[in-house]
Amino acid sequence: MQDILEEIHRWYGKDEFKKLLGMKNIQVKENGILMFLPYKKELTNPHGIIHGGAIASLADTAMAVIITINYGLCYTKSFKIEFHTPAQENLYVNAHIVKKKMGFCIAEAEVKNKKNQLVAKAIGKYFVKAHHKIRNF
Repeated sequence: MQDILEEIHRWYGKDEFKKLLGMKNIQVKENGILMFLPYKKELTNPHGIIHGGAIASLADTAMAVIITINYGLCYTKSFKIEFHTPAQENLYVNAHIVKKKMGFCIAEAEVKNKKNQLVAKAIGKYFVKAHHKIRNF
């Protein structure tokens, strides 16, 4: 499992936006990924709540990473997110692939806090450009 995380880091290690937000890959499974977003004051609104844009970026990135691992380089075609509760702490996202069809993948992501409360749920459609996947499971 560690070698898969190292390969992901090689691919996404130059992702300055991911670094800026502080996202980290924690666990990769065949059809899913668990990622982490630390609570940082720089990511909050004036009320100390993590900005919705940071949460949306976490979900979108996690879905793109798991698709890249399984099918190759991808780009977001459409993305929808629903927020359920405000967050003032570290966040975790679990993303998985729902289906792949004719050059597109659909993925879902759930963002939760450390109490396992649902913060946001997202669904995205991704155009798969390259057929070079990171790893076969």
